[in-house]
Amino acid sequence: MAVSLTVDLGGSLTWVDCSRGYKSSSYGAAECGLAPCASFGPEQTCGDCHSGKNPSTGCNNTCSVVARNPITGQAAKGEVASDILTVQSTDGSNPGPTKTVHADFVCGTTSLSKGLAKEAKGAVGFGKTRPALLSQFDDRYVLSPRGIDVSKSLKFTPLVTNLPGKMFSEYYINVTAIKINGKEVTINQSILTVDGMGVGRTKISTVHPYTVLVTPIFNAVTAAFTKALGRVLRVNPIKPFGACYEAKDVGSTRVGPEVPNIDLVMHKNSVYWRISGANSMVQVNKDIMCLGFVDGGAMPGASVVIGGYQLEDNLVEFDMFNRVGFSSSLLFRQTSCANFNFTVKA
Repeated sequence: MAVSLTVDLGGSLTWVDCSRGYKSSSYGAAECGLAPCASFGPEQTCGDCHSGKNPSTGCNNTCSVVARNPITGQAAKGEVASDILTVQSTDGSNPGPTKTVHADFVCGTTSLSKGLAKEAKGAVGFGKTRPALLSQFDDRYVLSPRGIDVSKSLKFTPLVTNLPGKMFSEYYINVTAIKINGKEVTINQSILTVDGMGVGRTKISTVHPYTVLVTPIFNAVTAAFTKALGRVLRVNPIKPFGACYEAKDVGSTRVGPEVPNIDLVMHKNSVYWRISGANSMVQVNKDIMCLGFVDGGAMPGASVVIGGYQLEDNLVEFDMFNRVGFSSSLLFRQTSCANFNFTVKA
């Protein structure tokens, strides 16, 4: 059976709504003390109890663990299970044969799915730690293919490594400056400096719809962006955005609305992630466009979160423990993610 799941890039585990039409002859609950349970670490618990005809979660000598909805933050305990997962492989240009793996996941409930996309029946975690999905594949399937033409022009920046005594599944990088039309935005450098507690990092996220900035950075970026726009009229903001403009005053290009480029500068000036109009501007209605950045307040743990809208039509390559490569918008190369050949070879 096919199951649609929300992609949680930094998610530490995969969970599926097993109470809503999940039927599989290969499903198996994980017994306490065996490898699937152990892979979930100290957070998993075991039990041996019965409630009526069917054993409840954590009973009958199975283990359970808490799963979390990455959108709402809601948490619920679910049974650890294993099932056969089939995924489509690729050589980077065309689909290849399907690959199968016995994947460990958590059985969630329908209530845990609230807030996800309508079709989604859970979330698949692609984080760096076990038992996220990538850790369950053979290394040769985890490594990115090297024959992709666009990948030859990727720019790479190191991942921010784990903090002393703490591992995290999310992917963090270090943005050291932000430029608008080539001019650096004045930002207190301490806000973008990664300290021993991880403050100042930039997280890459697929569960945040738009890029989120701590308030001082948000205020500085929106002010500089508005100034660089020139005579484009700024209008009252429409939530969740804080900077909106008259759409009729904004021209168009092959890379989206004609607005200033925003560069996220990494560990050196020559390495930057360019955000053009297609990824920076959101058309909220026929008359108004908004800068697709959101004020995140204090936002502990990260100064910047690069969200899903800014990732669209960008090729991003993750070396899980070392670095991240990024293309900036594929529209600059007159292509897009939609041009990938999703047709399975006969």
